[in-house]
Amino acid sequence: MALSRTHRIIWLDAFIGQDGECHSFKRMFCTVLDPNSQYGNELDIFICALNANAVPFIFVDTIEKAIHEIKINNDKQIIFISSGSLGQRIIPSISSTYPNVYSFYLFCALMTNYVGFALDYLGCLQIFVSELDLLVRLARDISREMIKQGERHLIENDPEGALNYFELSRTLELTVNEKDKLNSPFLNHLRLLNGYGDEIGLIQQAENLKEQQDQEREEQQPEPLLPNYDSQGQIQGLIYQNMDLPVAEQILQEEEPELIGQNPDLPVAEQVSLWKQKEEMDQNSDLPIVEEVLLIEQ
Repeated sequence: MALSRTHRIIWLDAFIGQDGECHSFKRMFCTVLDPNSQYGNELDIFICALNANAVPFIFVDTIEKAIHEIKINNDKQIIFISSGSLGQRIIPSISSTYPNVYSFYLFCALMTNYVGFALDYLGCLQIFVSELDLLVRLARDISREMIKQGERHLIENDPEGALNYFELSRTLELTVNEKDKLNSPFLNHLRLLNGYGDEIGLIQQAENLKEQQDQEREEQQPEPLLPNYDSQGQIQGLIYQNMDLPVAEQILQEEEPELIGQNPDLPVAEQVSLWKQKEEMDQNSDLPIVEEVLLIEQ
């Protein structure tokens, strides 16, 4: 899940939060999206997509349990969903005590019962009577959080991290627009991600940065070097060889491959030295071959 390390959704409801209750309803929120799932209802699939691409849900049935979950997740940003009656009791305390709980959703049967209460929390509280409306808004709010996280990665020159958030956000937006058939598609986030008119989208910006970084790494990649000996045992230059082998082993493999492994108890550099001493014992050199090899490897 894209925001599983940074976010949680805590849902407080006396009935939904009980163990053994509302299995189907919870399954809609907590099942990984599977196109072949036996639960083929469109709303189920939409909710599964939200959970699979977004934030873990935690269901509780009492105020005490809700506070406990908030405390143990104090390092996470929390979205809090509640029934109307319980929310009216707990939200004032949460909003004044736990700043990491930054957004509230009331899910109730009659909105007018809580309009007056909501006026004190206009910047962070929303009321819903339809589960689809709640989920659509929740998904779009989460999508916005993903875009923010992706933009942070983009600023930090981490295009792969940015692309992960941007692409998941786009998936969520497309799913929401497909399932929310009663309203016109919401395109603001998609235009930001995909680009619109002359504006380059965030996804393309991240892809461009990744391509640029890949090219720079390729250009800066140092090639492995080997000493090139002449017939007198003197180093005449450096040659490019197998980048996966240590220098000394490359020398031995290049010059006398049949000797590799004959002296398994000796370091490769010493094997090279023995071979060179044997072949060039009477040749004049300022340094023993083993020292040359070791200097090169250092």
